[in-house]
Amino acid sequence: MSILTAACGGGDADAPDPPPAVGGSFEVEWSIRMSGAVTTCGVASVPTIQVSVVNESTGAAWQRAVDCSEESVVTDALALGRYAIRIEAIDELGHTLTSADRTGALVAHGDVVPLLPAELRVASPLGAIGARWQITLDGVAAYCRDVGGLSVAVVAAPVDGGPPFQDIFDCDPGQGTSDELPSGAYRVSAELWDDGKRVLQRTRAVDVAVRRSDVAVPPPFVFPFASQ
Repeated sequence: MSILTAACGGGDADAPDPPPAVGGSFEVEWSIRMSGAVTTCGVASVPTIQVSVVNESTGAAWQRAVDCSEESVVTDALALGRYAIRIEAIDELGHTLTSADRTGALVAHGDVVPLLPAELRVASPLGAIGARWQITLDGVAAYCRDVGGLSVAVVAAPVDGGPPFQDIFDCDPGQGTSDELPSGAYRVSAELWDDGKRVLQRTRAVDVAVRRSDVAVPPPFVFPFASQ
């Protein structure tokens, strides 16, 4: 059996400060919404949730990044007090897509405090490429028919690997918007085809970043021809 005794007298001036009273923890939950409806982390392309907890009096902080599909996390034991809490949805590139905040959350001794689930609203993970092209003949703007061109194929190859995406447009409008693409980095080039789908010219590829719910517009692709 151990006996606890209280020290008498003035005490030791060099004694360390007592550790802060340990209170409890927060249970943080979240859901992902896209276009107003609850969806999965996979469909929304949200791989990671980052939870940050800051003591409003001392500034002491706790932070953790977890797999979004876990749908909840319990913090480590925290000192008694009130806390500001931020829950962030993080994309594959480490960018914060959206966040939810709460202030004044109270942690008490020995308790695990469940918080109301945070609704994280994100945009569609898909984007597109708005391609433009020009035909020149002897350095002067020309029509597609002047060089035998009928259609333009725009090819977007993911930088991180995988099969390329291809969209085919009529040549004459000089522009076209691709089908929806997953957000990410692409190497994009254009091909001018004749009526037999033979490639008349192929441009050099350019780097294009496709972002969520956005149309990326690279510089115009130019097909230069010279008179025979």
